[in-house]
Amino acid sequence: MYYPPNMLAYNYRPPYPYPYPKPQPKPKQVLLVLATYFEDEINKYGRQFHYYRTVIDKYFGSQPVVVQLLGVDTTSKMVTFNVLPPQGPTTISVNENDLYGISYLGPTPPAQPTMYPPPRPDWCKYVPPYDKWKYPECK
Repeated sequence: MYYPPNMLAYNYRPPYPYPYPKPQPKPKQVLLVLATYFEDEINKYGRQFHYYRTVIDKYFGSQPVVVQLLGVDTTSKMVTFNVLPPQGPTTISVNENDLYGISYLGPTPPAQPTMYPPPRPDWCKYVPPYDKWKYPECK
């Protein structure tokens, strides 16, 4: 019996697009911080010279940084910070449109993370105990 090529099993095409469509990630929700927020922090709560963690898109990309609030100018919508990167403090003025997300850290700067020794390599678990003296990274 003759079967046309479109009827054979190996020529069958599924009704869905192939390969399967990938699920689309949800867009990140971004919280823009207004200069009036910092004005309230200074005037209502007396939090001038206190520390915050925020994202300053223009200078540091999407990396969160620790900042010390120095002042705010609501007419020009500029906020002045001391930024505490590992290299040392830097004073910058930032427009409110460049600030994303904020979290209050308190009146004292957060503790700097301590440096831990690097983790042992995975292959160290295969070295017998009597040979560990040969490999200082496995001690």
